[in-house]
Amino acid sequence: MSFDNGYDQGIGEWRGLVTGELTYARTLDGRPWLLFPRPRRPLATGRLVADPAAAGWVAEADARLAAPLDEAGDAFPPGEVLLAWLDPADDWNAQESALRGDRARLLPTPTR
Repeated sequence: MSFDNGYDQGIGEWRGLVTGELTYARTLDGRPWLLFPRPRRPLATGRLVADPAAAGWVAEADARLAAPLDEAGDAFPPGEVLLAWLDPADDWNAQESALRGDRARLLPTPTR
């Protein structure tokens, strides 16, 4: 899901991984969000993260996700911070205004 579509649907920042055995994602605040075995359909089993019996699997998946994030130096910043670092504010604001009108999530434009 693209960043702007996620925001439009009320989905916050997340990071995840897909392996041959599982798909896992956690939210910006560190909460497990989705966990399901592959190749099963996610809508049928995504709430395994809420099952106490899956706690060990969640912990293992979270550790597997943390390793590549650490290696990549991904500090998992909030979306607005990431966008500010990338400095696409003008393009983002134009797209948001055109697509969402008064619902647009506008970024501050850096002083140049």
